[in-house]
Amino acid sequence: MFREKWTWLALGMLIAFAGVVLTNAQVQTLSRRVAHLERYLPYLTPASAE
Repeated sequence: MFREKWTWLALGMLIAFAGVVLTNAQVQTLSRRVAHLERYLPYLTPASAE
């Protein structure tokens, strides 16, 4: 019983770690896209804003 509990705990921590790594990769991809879009932001402002 005790060993089983530790097995599930280790499995849960492994899954959580994988989730954090995947989320981090998604955030970095989004940050890269946003930085790329921000480069063109001055050209995308509507003419009425001037």
